[in-house]
Amino acid sequence: MNPLVTTQFIKHWAQNTPKNTAITWGNKNYSYYWTAVSIIKFATFLQSHRIHKGTTVAIKIQHRVVELVIILAAECLGAVRIAQIEDSKLTKKCDFYISDKEPHDPALKTLHLTPSLLDSILLKQDNDVDWERLDFTPLPDDLIFISHTSGTTGNKKYFAES
Repeated sequence: MNPLVTTQFIKHWAQNTPKNTAITWGNKNYSYYWTAVSIIKFATFLQSHRIHKGTTVAIKIQHRVVELVIILAAECLGAVRIAQIEDSKLTKKCDFYISDKEPHDPALKTLHLTPSLLDSILLKQDNDVDWERLDFTPLPDDLIFISHTSGTTGNKKYFAES
């Protein structure tokens, strides 16, 4: 996928609903803008760790919004996700274990997301994005993104590139 096309898609999705809430968790609202950029940043991060189409991953993160963003990023890359299962049953059932805690089995390939690593990947504020500095180049050619439903008209808009 052309990085310029990706950038334009994300801008379109985020800027057409800049203040609209995509996710609500507790008393915190996350905009479409934050969600879109966070998914792309995590997809880029996961791809740099060799997560790609067909890779099997187990994801277990305490912060449910971060977990949702990581799940969507992994699915954008074509990864197959295992539903949440207990750590003791993970051995040899997945290619990667993505967690904010250390796994019980040191043999598992683990992406341990420490709080500082999460902070460096996620954008805390919607207005922190510098579009010129975001690197979309590593995204796969067959990225297929998720659908977006307009809050005013209810019409579904699908964005996909292949």
